[in-house]
Amino acid sequence: MNCKEVNSKLIKYIDKELEANQLTQFEEHLSVCSECKKLTEAMSLVYSSIETEKNSFAPNPFMGEKIWAKIQSSQENQTETVTPIRRVSLAYIAAAGIFLGIALGTLFSNLIFTGANESTEQTWTQLADEYFPSDIYEPYEDLADTSK
Repeated sequence: MNCKEVNSKLIKYIDKELEANQLTQFEEHLSVCSECKKLTEAMSLVYSSIETEKNSFAPNPFMGEKIWAKIQSSQENQTETVTPIRRVSLAYIAAAGIFLGIALGTLFSNLIFTGANESTEQTWTQLADEYFPSDIYEPYEDLADTSK
């Protein structure tokens, strides 16, 4: 085994995951190469201090529940923000529909009632002529004739 192969298998050696034949070749190389031996000792020291640190701190048993609750609350907040937007847009659409209905109703009512006013005026004139015939009595004659 050469130095490059030793460097590539160094982590597996520290974790004791090398197969038996690779382990013997690795240790033979360490007995010959002082640089690889120093590197292996340094890495073993780093890994042992990491393991010591890991074991000294126990994980919080409620951490997972806290994280899950935070995820749930953030998902609820996201769905709540979408609902008012839908309601607001629905209100805008309804208001636009009402406005359009009023505008069209006003326009068509003017067209219809203008024609209806003319026919209504004719009807009133006919009724007035029936009840107040002009040849019998003219109610405004007295006012028009001021010379008397």
